[in-house]
Amino acid sequence: MKTSISKPDFQYPEDEHFFSFLLGEDTLFTDRFDFSEPTEKRRIFDGLKKQAMDETIRQGRTRCELQLVQDCDSKKLVLDHIIPLSSNELNKHSRKMIAPRGKKVPTQSFGSNHPSNFLVACEKCNNFKKHRFIKKDGDKWLVINVKNSL
Repeated sequence: MKTSISKPDFQYPEDEHFFSFLLGEDTLFTDRFDFSEPTEKRRIFDGLKKQAMDETIRQGRTRCELQLVQDCDSKKLVLDHIIPLSSNELNKHSRKMIAPRGKKVPTQSFGSNHPSNFLVACEKCNNFKKHRFIKKDGDKWLVINVKNSL
């Protein structure tokens, strides 16, 4: 019996197109998406990150997987989300939203706390990546400039 995998329910069609580019058209990666409230997702992440980090170390993932900055090291490793829990990048660059004076462009909820959405990063690479999107290119990760990829 075949199980049906549903596609993530994106609010905007262009978001689905962007994530197909980012993650590959042939895989849905449904476990990496959770469109619920980012504050709640962060609270849940705070409660599970130590156990999840211990599990990644048991799997032998003991070096920074991002390797984004020149002085990347494997000291002070942290758990990072491949798809950020929330980001305003698509609102800024795809929908051209402009922040009201003294405010930021609204964020959208995207990433999940599923283990398939985790990677190990050193603090330096994690701080460089922030809430931006990354794409796997061969054996390395690249930060995607959303403005240039749409």
